[in-house]
Amino acid sequence: MSQPNWPEEGRRPHNPDQFGQPPGQEWSQQPPPPSGMSGGMKACLIIICVLGVCCLVCCGIFGYGVYSFVPKMSENPADIDAARNEIATIDLPAGFKPKALFKFDNFLMSMPMVVYEDPGHATLMLMQIKIKYAGAEPMQAGMRQQFEQRRTVEVGRMENSKTETKTIKIKGKDCSFVITTGEVREGGGAAGGGKKGPKKTVRHQMEGSFEGKDGQAVIVLDFDDTYKEADMIKMLENIK
Repeated sequence: MSQPNWPEEGRRPHNPDQFGQPPGQEWSQQPPPPSGMSGGMKACLIIICVLGVCCLVCCGIFGYGVYSFVPKMSENPADIDAARNEIATIDLPAGFKPKALFKFDNFLMSMPMVVYEDPGHATLMLMQIKIKYAGAEPMQAGMRQQFEQRRTVEVGRMENSKTETKTIKIKGKDCSFVITTGEVREGGGAAGGGKKGPKKTVRHQMEGSFEGKDGQAVIVLDFDDTYKEADMIKMLENIK
């Protein structure tokens, strides 16, 4: 009987189709490749993450700062009434309707301003300024200037005016009010002599300041002869 062609001990049969190591070497222990990342790479990633978080925080703070200086505007009557009640409790004549709300609120100061009107007859503007930071006084002056510009747009400029000053007691304190009576031009009317031109109507303006619920408040009333000055003064005296 023929003997099987076994290889000698410790050897493997020759196989030309197999690429391998010499006999016994395929079982030898190879050192495992290093796993994970080096300490330097970890430190670099940590620094990048920290810098990224810092950039996001700084950008967020900067974006919030810019956004807080943009006025919030609304024509929603509920928003306007809520802002008015933040300034003072005041009972307006029945003809006055909410028109607009402008509100600044940032880390330096807050300034809500509301506008009411009886179209063609009367306009009321009410503003309150609260300083949150001692260095915001120049900004307060700028807000007051914007208020004056807005008042000019809302009530117009007077001609042939006469001015007097009255003291009105509001919340137990004497408040000085400037009362002006004059004429305001209106487009589309007819002048005397049959010539078409801007119509002039007599208007009354009352402007003064008082202590609001959370800062100094400024109020401007503009009205025609539909309303009586005595009624407006009574309304101011009943402010709470």
